[in-house]
Amino acid sequence: DGKNVLLEIEMQGALMVKKKYNDAILIFVIPPNTKVLYDRLKKRGTETEVSINKRLEQALKEAEVISQYDYIIVNDELDNAVKDFFNIVNNKFIKNDDTNTLVKNIVKDIKEKNYV
Repeated sequence: DGKNVLLEIEMQGALMVKKKYNDAILIFVIPPNTKVLYDRLKKRGTETEVSINKRLEQALKEAEVISQYDYIIVNDELDNAVKDFFNIVNNKFIKNDDTNTLVKNIVKDIKEKNYV
């Protein structure tokens, strides 16, 4: 019907949607670095060290699939991330593959436990 539909789903589900609807746009939101991700999880006060480590391990799995997404938003400042999102939805954002370096750094940091 010409309407945008927003789904917040895990990666495998997103890839299934993309496979069925090739005009779907996949957007992945990523922190600026691993230290920020770790600090944000820790700051919540609801996560144990074990659950934080599991989340970081999940980030490694996600990093393998991120390249299949159409856009990556670096969530450094919330207002900027929201603007980036709306720019993508409004088709005013240019795809940028420079985030591959960011993803590689996050993977490296998690593997080396370089976030504490």
